[in-house]
Amino acid sequence: MRWITRPGWPGNLLALAAGGLTTLALAPFDIWPLVLVAVAMFYLGLRDLNPRQALARGWCYGFGLYGAGTSWIYVSIHTYGGASVLLAGLLMLLFIAAIALFFALPAWVWARWLRRNEAPLADALAFAALWLWQGKRFAAG
Repeated sequence: MRWITRPGWPGNLLALAAGGLTTLALAPFDIWPLVLVAVAMFYLGLRDLNPRQALARGWCYGFGLYGAGTSWIYVSIHTYGGASVLLAGLLMLLFIAAIALFFALPAWVWARWLRRNEAPLADALAFAALWLWQGKRFAAG
């Protein structure tokens, strides 16, 4: 399991999968325990990364989350907006790539300033606080 915490594609792929798994915790699936598993996988994947690597891993998590949960955007752009299939797909990918930064930036902040490897409990609490702050920001609109 050490490969999860190392930089590189296996951990980034796991973060992408964890983001997609988070989508299943939301409506209409409502398998809420999956969010606990997904966030734990994301947290463990960030533990030993430098800030730049954490930024990339956070982006992968966000891309997985929004990539699995925003198919309606393609429908809106293509069907109702009249865009071609290629243009609608490209615009959707650009949108997902941009909004994934909302997970990349907190991962970078956590790795840069909040992570304390010598105090695992404080480390986990700082991650949870940042996660909740980010969630509140989205819930508030």
